[in-house]
Amino acid sequence: MKSNEKIGFTMPHIESPLSAGVPGEMKGEKPAEYFSKKAIEKEKELYLQKTNGEDEFNTEISEKYVTAYPDYNIAYIPTDDGEVQDEEFKSTLKPYQLGSYYRTNK
Repeated sequence: MKSNEKIGFTMPHIESPLSAGVPGEMKGEKPAEYFSKKAIEKEKELYLQKTNGEDEFNTEISEKYVTAYPDYNIAYIPTDDGEVQDEEFKSTLKPYQLGSYYRTNK
């Protein structure tokens, strides 16, 4: 085999969702941050279809977080019976996973 011949297989990570359809939009963001932001933007679009949607979004987004790879879904932060957020759980999340990171009236 010559050194310049192609081997004939592709690496599985090349086809991963993290590399698909992202190119110019990421602008230096890490894939997890990018997809978390996209999930929040999608959630916000749903709220903006309602009257007073932005206010409702800013109120409720602090109760939510973005799940990790491969899903990047929006979920509620676990709470106890008194509706107090589980701080131990929150401490395991990256800042960009917390919904409050994306509030528009910071």
